[in-house]
Amino acid sequence: MKHPSGFDLNRLERLTTHLQGRYIDEGKISGCQLALMRHGHLAYQRSLGQMDLQRGRSMADDAIFRIYSMTKPVTSVALMMLYERGLFQLDDPVSRWVPSWQEQCVYVAGDGDGDGDTTFQTEPLHRPVSIRDLLRHTSGLTYGGQLMSVGVEHPVDYRYRSLRATSVDRHNGMMAFMDKLSQIPLAYQPGEQWMYSLATDACGALVEIISGQAFPEFLQDHIFDPLNMVDTGFQVRPHQRSRFVANYRRDSNRQLEVIDDPEISRYLTEPVFFSGGGGLVGTTADYLRFCEMLRRRGELDGARILGPEHST
Repeated sequence: MKHPSGFDLNRLERLTTHLQGRYIDEGKISGCQLALMRHGHLAYQRSLGQMDLQRGRSMADDAIFRIYSMTKPVTSVALMMLYERGLFQLDDPVSRWVPSWQEQCVYVAGDGDGDGDTTFQTEPLHRPVSIRDLLRHTSGLTYGGQLMSVGVEHPVDYRYRSLRATSVDRHNGMMAFMDKLSQIPLAYQPGEQWMYSLATDACGALVEIISGQAFPEFLQDHIFDPLNMVDTGFQVRPHQRSRFVANYRRDSNRQLEVIDDPEISRYLTEPVFFSGGGGLVGTTADYLRFCEMLRRRGELDGARILGPEHST
C-alpha cells in the first residue's frame, strides 16, 4: 500500500520483524521506539518491547527517554536564534562574553596521570576560540576522557577530570562552567582539528550569557512552547514519571543491566548543571516536531524558530 510519504507500508513492517526478532527477542535490548516521517507524513511508528524489564512495563507510545547528545541540535538552534537577532557574529571570540577565555593556551607536550596531576608544555593561541569553532567542534576542547572507549583520549583530559569541569554550583551558573574550561589547555589550536567535545555545553552557556535568560527558560520559551514539545526538558516531572524508561547497557556477559533506574534517577530532580550537550529528556513525538521544523526550514505550524538560511 502506497502512503502519502511514498513508502510502502507493508515493506516497512520488515523493520518491526527485524527489531523484534533480532534484538528484543534475543535480549540485546529491552525495547525501542521508531518513527519514520517523509514529506511531512508519518509513515511508520512502533513501540516495541519493554520500557522497564524489572517492573514489566511495556514500551509506551509516549515514553520519555534521555535523549543525550540529541540535545546538541536543540542547543545549536537556540544559539543561532540569538545570531539572527544580531547579538553576535559567528567569528566573534568567545572571550567577548567570557573574559577568562582570554587566558587560554594550547597543549604542546606532556603527560597526565590518573590522579589528575599534569605537567604540560603549552603555547599561546594563534587566534581566539570563536563561536563558530564551538558550533562545529573545532575549538580545541575535548570531552574530558568520556570517549576513552573509542580511543580518542588526550592528555589534557586528565585536567578535565581533576577540575570536574561540569560540576558547578547552580548559584554560580554557566559562567562558572566557562571559567573552569578556561583553566584547561586546549588540545589543539582553534580551527585546526575536529574533536567531539564539551563545545555544545559551552554553546548552552553562551545562550544564557548572551540572552540574559536562564538556559532552560530560553529553550522553554523560544523552542519547546512554540513547537508544542510538551514533554521535553532537563527534568522528568512528577506527572511524567510513569512514562520514564529504564536505561540499560550490556555487561561483560552481554546481559542487560540497569544503569539508570527510572524510580531513583537523577533526572527526577532539577540538575545542578544544564547540559546543552546532553541533558534533555523527551519523547519521540516531541523530537519529531523539532526535526520537522528543521525540515521545513525553520518553521512549523505557524511558529517560526529560525530563518530558512540558518535551519539547514
